[in-house]
Amino acid sequence: MIIVEVAVIIVALAFMLADRAELTLEMVLIYIAVGAVSVVLHDFAHRYFATKHGYDADIRFWGLGTVIMFVTAWLFGNAFAQSYRNLVNRDGGSGDTREMGLEMVAGPVMSIILMILFLFMVQLGGLWAVAGGIGFVINLITAVYSLMPISSMDGGAIWRWNRTLYLALLIPMLAFYI
Repeated sequence: MIIVEVAVIIVALAFMLADRAELTLEMVLIYIAVGAVSVVLHDFAHRYFATKHGYDADIRFWGLGTVIMFVTAWLFGNAFAQSYRNLVNRDGGSGDTREMGLEMVAGPVMSIILMILFLFMVQLGGLWAVAGGIGFVINLITAVYSLMPISSMDGGAIWRWNRTLYLALLIPMLAFYI
């Protein structure tokens, strides 16, 4: 629970730095609330499918991801990384490719769903629009970064399981990101 709370605060601070957001109590609370929804639901999606397949899931602090997140936020105005990693304990077994693919695709798909929901919030105006814009960006970057085919992210397992689905998720997300 502490790792999730720290991850939420790190996500909020990194995206505030990336956006060069005004440091007011209202803005900090919006970034924390949106970051909390994004981090918790992304993690919950992974945990749900891992538990459904009979495995324990955990979230771990990721120092390198945190450093990358703040460096990219500061240098490029884009917090491109994650301060946490989802881990699944398979008790020595690697599980089948389909199970791993489903577990790994759950997080990015949840981020994509949240991205779309936050985008619709922009139409509501006021603070809803601010939160919607922030949530759209956080979830877009989380989805794109999660889909990267590197060992520490979800993309590799999704690629091994279903290349068509992987490309169907990555290409539009990358296009939005660019």
